[in-house]
Amino acid sequence: MVGVTPFYLQSPAKLGTIKPTRSWGEGDGLGRQERYRKVCRPLLRAGLEVIPDAVPASAIPHVLGYERERVFGGFLVDYKDPRLVERLNKGWYDLATSAGLLNENREFLLMLPRGTWTAAEDRRRRTMHIWHRVRLLDRWDIRGAGAATFLGIRAGHPGFAMLALDNSVWLLADTYETGAGVYAVRDPALSPGVLRGLEWLTREDVYKDRDFRREVTSWLEHRQQS
Repeated sequence: MVGVTPFYLQSPAKLGTIKPTRSWGEGDGLGRQERYRKVCRPLLRAGLEVIPDAVPASAIPHVLGYERERVFGGFLVDYKDPRLVERLNKGWYDLATSAGLLNENREFLLMLPRGTWTAAEDRRRRTMHIWHRVRLLDRWDIRGAGAATFLGIRAGHPGFAMLALDNSVWLLADTYETGAGVYAVRDPALSPGVLRGLEWLTREDVYKDRDFRREVTSWLEHRQQS
């Protein structure tokens, strides 16, 4: 792709039964209507439909500590590129489709706030995000309109994680010193480094989020039993 350069070499299970990990909107105190207004509707304008209560129980709750050899694709677009958002969108879609992020219904998992508040409030709170199942609509602008909501700071400056429904690939969209990009990690739930990282999180409450810590513990226990 013109204007897009590889960067990931230079930069620092089987799908289980689909069931909700919690009732949609549980714990946010305002319910579904408020969540739709503050969270889902802005994402809908970016071309992402949130599907409530449909996250696979097998979804790995967090990805950190993966081995470098699991990184198998990525790109970076310079901030000075006059077609920054356009190239970011195209690069993301090309990587998402080639890596297998999207299923046959164009669905995948996306990290979004646990609670019900606006994107600006979420950035102030700095709380841990959790997976939500989403569907990519025919018309979308994830790296533009999406990055201006919960998927970044502003258009062209994204920051969000994605996961295939079967845990086969994890993607991170982020901003760097000279540009923004995305890279892909293969089979994070099979990574010894990731599993060690999750076990560490059950002992160290680094995110100050008891619900998240409990979910990590539950996922690890379920994995050991299966």
